[in-house]
Amino acid sequence: MCLKRNRVQQDCSTWAVISELEEVIKQKDTQLFQMRSNLAICNTTVAELNQEIATLNDQMWVLEDIITLRDLRIKELEEGAQEEYPYEVTNFKVVNGDVIERTMDKYGVKFHRSPMDTEYRIPTMVDVATWIDWSQINTSRYITNYRDCDKSARKAWGDYAWDTLCNNIVLITDYSGGHGYNAFFVWDEETDDIELWVLEPQNDLLWEFDNEVMTGLYDCEFGLWQI
Repeated sequence: MCLKRNRVQQDCSTWAVISELEEVIKQKDTQLFQMRSNLAICNTTVAELNQEIATLNDQMWVLEDIITLRDLRIKELEEGAQEEYPYEVTNFKVVNGDVIERTMDKYGVKFHRSPMDTEYRIPTMVDVATWIDWSQINTSRYITNYRDCDKSARKAWGDYAWDTLCNNIVLITDYSGGHGYNAFFVWDEETDDIELWVLEPQNDLLWEFDNEVMTGLYDCEFGLWQI
């Protein structure tokens, strides 16, 4: 009987210890759950703060661009507007849209085309190069989204036609290269051929169109040509 009594007492003590341990485990589990909840709240708070910081940075960059553009405009006004184009273009060949289309076919232009005019004045390279040398677009400061490649190309497209009364300039939106630039149809007076030359308006580089070797920004696989 004594042995049985002692064994029962030992079992009771063991169960008491186990119960205490289970209670401790429950408490620890509760603490761990609370800690994880607090950590999740902290992570959410950090993510929200990071998003607010990113938004503030975006707003700051926009304000910096606005201030930069304002300062540039003030400087341009102080220095005075560029004088009107001083040269008159008198030596040119007049062609219709069919000639423009055939020239693009000859050079293998793959882009969607949109000839807008019924006739085109195509001057020689002398007049094209004279205007490029006179234009100041290549000296403009680059500002992402505001004075970038496509804006420079659009300005060259409009200014050249306005200044020279010649509409042989192309506005190229090269989606395959992710770039905007220009091209010129140029009359070779000696051969009477119409040539096609590419202009990078941001640095005044000029080269004859060659679809086989133009890659990267000038990939010319798909996009839009406006003339």
